[in-house]
Amino acid sequence: MRLSDRYSYEILCEDAQTRCFMIALLKKQGINRHKIYIDMAPAGTICGSQYVAQKYPDKVNDFLSRNYKNNVLIVCTDADNLSVEERVQFVENNAKDIKYNRQEVRIIIWIPRRQIENWIHFWQERTGEEIDFKHTGKPEKCRLEAEKMSDYLSDQIAVKDIIPSIEYAKKEYMRVCKMQIV
Repeated sequence: MRLSDRYSYEILCEDAQTRCFMIALLKKQGINRHKIYIDMAPAGTICGSQYVAQKYPDKVNDFLSRNYKNNVLIVCTDADNLSVEERVQFVENNAKDIKYNRQEVRIIIWIPRRQIENWIHFWQERTGEEIDFKHTGKPEKCRLEAEKMSDYLSDQIAVKDIIPSIEYAKKEYMRVCKMQIV
């Protein structure tokens, strides 16, 4: 199962590394770059996870108020020292006044446990989630790892001992794939 190229994808994320990872993943899914829109925290101005949490209610309101039939909102923010569930709750709490059920709309929340570099290193060398990896250099150097993640999500490859945050990401991915009209 793959994401549909009939949809546009808006990504709300923390940093350039996550932006590059998400674009490479979506392109591997067959999504044309002109259908991918990015809202990324401005470098050096605010904590990335705080930016995502603050912008999330506006993104949800925009998503629900316009004709969102052909759109998907993907939110990707690092768990840092929190669990995946705690970070999801932190993000969703900011939109608690909005009447919607995220499970019934095409909004994906992906939470790499510690940070996106953990996903990158997992696809390179099968590392766990507890290591605190620092930025790996140039953000665009993660294309191959993003493509492996795409292959895993769309059941093109099987992986033993998958880390929990990627397992959670796959559940979110599958839920939205099933909602898309092909």
